[in-house]
Amino acid sequence: ITNQSVAAVWQVPIPFPLTASVITVLSGNAVGTGGTLDFTLYRESGASSVFTVTTPTISAAYTTYRAYLSSTTGIDAGNYYAMANTNAAANFNIVGWDTEASVYGRLGNVDGEPVINGTYVIAGGSPPTSIVTTAITSVATGQVNNLFFRIDG
Repeated sequence: ITNQSVAAVWQVPIPFPLTASVITVLSGNAVGTGGTLDFTLYRESGASSVFTVTTPTISAAYTTYRAYLSSTTGIDAGNYYAMANTNAAANFNIVGWDTEASVYGRLGNVDGEPVINGTYVIAGGSPPTSIVTTAITSVATGQVNNLFFRIDG
């Protein structure tokens, strides 16, 4: 994650209702310039966000970082979009599932269906309160991961 104006966005199915108070991410194998990460969960329509949290400064490789929601939040089962963005000039990896070119080309961008993995332009490190899902831009393999995260109550 290197550009505070371009966020990574991916679709997330949540199979059952849960309660969230902590979001945990794992840094990857490279931290060039440390920084904080905003993590936002949006409803499938993009019309509103469920929450946004900011991690502590990500400064070490293969380290877990926990971000605490301001209050416990209930999340219904369903499809959501997750967004990750840095707040300033930074350069670090977050562990995720990389989309293979063949899989991505066949499943990630199906005509007439939502893009399930891509980028979204934001205003300088500030995640919006809603997103326009048709404005998610699909990208080639290796450019965007479906970042792994953990939700705890």
